[in-house]
Amino acid sequence: MSTLYWLNDDLRLQDNPALNAAAQDDALTILFCLDERRLKTDRFSNSQMGEHRWGFLRDSLQDLHIGLAKLGQQLNILEGNPQLIVTSLLDSGRFHRIVRSRQHSSDKTVMWQSLRLAYPNILFEEYDSTTLYLQDKVQFTNGFPATFSAFRRALDTVEFRPSSTQPASLPAPTLIKLDSAMVPGASNTQRPRGGETAGAQHLYQYFST
Repeated sequence: MSTLYWLNDDLRLQDNPALNAAAQDDALTILFCLDERRLKTDRFSNSQMGEHRWGFLRDSLQDLHIGLAKLGQQLNILEGNPQLIVTSLLDSGRFHRIVRSRQHSSDKTVMWQSLRLAYPNILFEEYDSTTLYLQDKVQFTNGFPATFSAFRRALDTVEFRPSSTQPASLPAPTLIKLDSAMVPGASNTQRPRGGETAGAQHLYQYFST
């Protein structure tokens, strides 16, 4: 069987529960949708993703591409409308399961629910990969706290989400031809670099000084 792993803001190998779950299959396709709407400018020449953010994302994709290649996998980058891209892949009949890290924005939540309703015979799995806590462990019996102090006290007894290690291996890529874009090269700039490797280096330097 084959799994589609849909990347969002979880472009890393370490401490990625969604990736670990997706790896439990015979074949795996790893997908990043480059939303064309985020790159377009409006009539005021503004875009959802500016130059520096786009550069940071390019660094992150390049770093993940290198890491996946070492594990015998590949990063597929498809540009367009994410919902249409995923719909096309699920229509291929190649996948019995789709996995992603849990998203919290309204548009991505609605998109996920819409796809789940459209494909009742496909397993849809979400994992808490970008938060300190597991969602089902955070329960507010008297409603959401009105102040931060009350919020913090309510979480004092809740354990952090367990960390996970990088998979030792990954399934082979699914035998499906995708019109994947070239993985963008890392940008040459003095701004902070994106990607898991750069993040780990920055963390090490910060705590060693």
